[in-house]
Amino acid sequence: MSKILDGLEPEIVWDIFEKISAIPRCSKKEEGVQEFLEAWARENGVGFNKDEVGNVILIREAAPGCEGYPTLMMQGHQDMVCEKDPESPHDFDVDPIPLKVEGDNVSAEGTTLGADNGIGMAIAMALLVDPSLERHGKLEAVFTVDEESGFTGIRNMSPDFFSGKRMINLDSEELGVIIISSAGGGGTEYSIPISREPPGGWEALSVEVTGLLGGHSGVDIHLPRLNANILQGRI
Repeated sequence: MSKILDGLEPEIVWDIFEKISAIPRCSKKEEGVQEFLEAWARENGVGFNKDEVGNVILIREAAPGCEGYPTLMMQGHQDMVCEKDPESPHDFDVDPIPLKVEGDNVSAEGTTLGADNGIGMAIAMALLVDPSLERHGKLEAVFTVDEESGFTGIRNMSPDFFSGKRMINLDSEELGVIIISSAGGGGTEYSIPISREPPGGWEALSVEVTGLLGGHSGVDIHLPRLNANILQGRI
């Protein structure tokens, strides 16, 4: 059967990416891709384990004579951001991502592509079965769940789920860039008692903040941009 990404190199990377893209995998709905990863591991003789929250580890044992080499972990995540154009009929719960190729660009028709982090997963998986990789220590590919909407995968991962002490993060932003540290995030949950009473003689107003530049709270946090939520709070 003809594939949309036929002819792209490295062939094995794009083949795996296309298979991943055919599986619905919005945050908190990664069961389908977990089943695919388990079947793929079994088919290719790769070690597989899954923890109780759905994090998956794939393992390629060290090559003969390289058992003393340090274990290397490759890290990515299973879920994707599921957004679409208003007019798109796409159903993220059942439909494969509508891939398209235009020149040197791979994108999706009316939806997010899911290369974050599907392509990272595909690269790691390709390395686990690459026959040209002759001398290597133990390789681990760790794919977490719910990275895009809560980090529940990594928050609930046991330290003994993996053994590697060296890690390559395959969830970065740009080609040809090596990241030696990562932006972090923090959150606080709190509750306070409140009492409500109907307002008397008040008029309801709708306040809308528009025209801001937006941005990513990780990679753009250092830029002097306004945050719509903070601005509304000040108003």
